[in-house]
Amino acid sequence: GNYTITVSDANNCTATSQIQLSAPNAPSITQVSSTNPNCVPSNNGSISITATGGSGTLNYSIDNCQNYQSAAAFSNLSAGTYTVCVKDGNNCTATSIVNLQTPPSIQITQVSSTNPNCLPGNNGSISITAIGGSGTLNYSIDNCQNYQGAAAFSNLSAGTYTVCVKDGNNCTATSIVNLQTPPSIQITQVSSTNPNCLPGNNGSISITATGGSGALNYSIGSGFQTSSIFNGLGSGNYTITVSDANNCTATS
Repeated sequence: GNYTITVSDANNCTATSQIQLSAPNAPSITQVSSTNPNCVPSNNGSISITATGGSGTLNYSIDNCQNYQSAAAFSNLSAGTYTVCVKDGNNCTATSIVNLQTPPSIQITQVSSTNPNCLPGNNGSISITAIGGSGTLNYSIDNCQNYQGAAAFSNLSAGTYTVCVKDGNNCTATSIVNLQTPPSIQITQVSSTNPNCLPGNNGSISITATGGSGALNYSIGSGFQTSSIFNGLGSGNYTITVSDANNCTATS
């Protein structure tokens, strides 16, 4: 501003002078560009500041004016609210607020699975339900190695599968699924009695088996029955088959 300086003595004699005080323009933040982090959690966000005015060299801060640097760009930032400050050589400042946000994180809400019904067997399946993320979701069950657009996987054998869901930003969510099978059918003993004459049909076979799923059924080549004992047999070779409720079989 403009000031009039007046000096007076004991006789009220005076002298005057005019003086003008001027200050440089304060710093002004003209633009703040930001890039949001692409995943939750992630720290690949950034802030870039454009400022003019001020006196001398401008310095920049994004932590509420606590720490400054000469570069106007900040990287490796996570989501959050940042107070941007620009300071000039006279410690005059300008401030602005920037919010870095992330898309909703991927949530695997359900994994449905069907176990293979036999051992060995490959008719198991896994179906994945997921929400969130950015863009199209893709799915994997081999520890994030190979992805597909469909959320259902079939023709699977027993084992442990690492389920992965990936979005358009390559953000991922994972889950573990175990596909199991019932104990395999084990034919533990086959007892037989030979016919006592030739020809004769008083031979017998008795089968002992364990494992499998549900009730076991038995065959010696001419259909299945619930009993494990076969009587009235003539001499010859017999193929013994035991099946369970899943139609899994063991032979002897």
